[in-house]
Amino acid sequence: MGLNVVKYADLVSRMARDIPNFDYQDTLEALRDAGREFCNTSEAWYENLTAINIVADQQSYALSTDYPAHFKRVKSVHILSSTDVTNGAEGRLMDSSYYKLVLPATLKFKVNHTPSTAVTGGLVVEVVFAPNMNSTELPAWFMSRWGDGIIGKAMYELLKLQDVNKAGLFLNQYHAKLSEAMVETMDDITPYVGSSDVQVQEYTP
Repeated sequence: MGLNVVKYADLVSRMARDIPNFDYQDTLEALRDAGREFCNTSEAWYENLTAINIVADQQSYALSTDYPAHFKRVKSVHILSSTDVTNGAEGRLMDSSYYKLVLPATLKFKVNHTPSTAVTGGLVVEVVFAPNMNSTELPAWFMSRWGDGIIGKAMYELLKLQDVNKAGLFLNQYHAKLSEAMVETMDDITPYVGSSDVQVQEYTP
């Protein structure tokens, strides 16, 4: 079964009517840049990878995904017993100090915290994704949730030298969605320096 994604190209028609001197390729590039910025700043794109088989006393595990994206960081790691797997239980959440992400795509446990019992499907890793530079799509669930923010940023970049007032409205749209996304992931996001709250830049024409 293929990935359930939405391509940036599918959004272009929604934007064309608001862009003077519309250029398809420029619009597509603006969407790609906006998507990468939104994902990297908010860290709102995170998912569990397919469960990995635990090999007794194996310290390192390769991580993989079919998305055109790379792993920004590991959000959580759960170790499941055979009983957990059978019962569909969540398993044991590992302390983040017990492992690290070795770029580009290896999870490495510290020696004293390496799983010692083999379990089929016993390693569940939740990762934060960031789109690759040449990415042309994002997951459908993510685009449904945050696509308006990505469009807002792309429109701002395309309009800022043509219509500052309209560009400002789209920038506000971007920051509103970005703020919302960051609040949802605040427990794993380092706040901006000097503040414990998400700071939203507001444009005033």
